Amino acid sequence: MRIAYTNAIYRKNSTDAGSTHVAQFINNAVALGHELWLWGGGRHPATHPVPATRIGKLRTLRNMDVVYTRVEDRAPDCGRWAVAPYRQLIGSPLIVWEFNTEPEYGALLGRTEREIQSAIQTLKRYGRGCDLAICVSRELATYVTEKLGIQRVLIVPNGSDPKLFRPDVEAVSRV
Repeated sequence: MRIAYTNAIYRKNSTDAGSTHVAQFINNAVALGHELWLWGGGRHPATHPVPATRIGKLRTLRNMDVVYTRVEDRAPDCGRWAVAPYRQLIGSPLIVWEFNTEPEYGALLGRTEREIQSAIQTLKRYGRGCDLAICVSRELATYVTEKLGIQRVLIVPNGSDPKLFRPDVEAVSRV
């Protein structure tokens, strides 16, 4: 399967949670035989880069089976590819969004209430074209369904290594 992994920041040798998760996703997907194109910061040796130009992005996305977008506290710019007219330009790849938090988390990052509400409205608008939302918890899945209106939701615990991240594994205290 050809996957465009968008809004995924990869930093070599980084230990922050986001980079670790992105690296695990890439390593596991490649091990399963998938081809990945990375649209975001950094370059992982097992991926291809999505070109920076509009035409290059368009050509790449038209050849994908899945456009997999990592969603944080607001809709990424590449989220617009889920809805018209952009969706028609890229053909028919499956649009999958991975939710790691809700827009209200932006308050902890210094975003204003107006920015948070704008993020919610944008996620609702782009979410009409989301074929599947992957959420890291039941609570987040409920939020995505009820507040953002995305009905097709899959819950996958926060992490891409099934040996470490399962619902029955006890949470580790943060240091």
